[in-house]
Amino acid sequence: MNYITYDEGVDLTLNWNYEKLLCVAFVEDDCDACDSFFELICPELEEMDITVKCIDLRKNIIPFPPVATPTTFWYVKEDMPPMQKKGIPPHKSILIDQVKKMRQVHAGDLSVEEAFM
Repeated sequence: MNYITYDEGVDLTLNWNYEKLLCVAFVEDDCDACDSFFELICPELEEMDITVKCIDLRKNIIPFPPVATPTTFWYVKEDMPPMQKKGIPPHKSILIDQVKKMRQVHAGDLSVEEAFM
């Protein structure tokens, strides 16, 4: 897994070029859902050419940490705030379907409203 510091995450997201999707995940050691995210979800995301970076909550001072882990922030388009997902769905196919929709929004094939509302 590709870990970065909180400061690196801030710099990365503020300067992201949006040529592809970016997923920044807040994770913790000894978190079963995080382990599932690493083992089941991350390999598929990387196969889909999505950049995944992880920030360990226990190794970083974060002014406003998420209340649940993993919490992911998806940087889809420059002109919209990141999409936030807490935890992982009961079936990874649900998340993969959501990611496919994010890719369609990123490509301009769907609006956010068409994809998620």
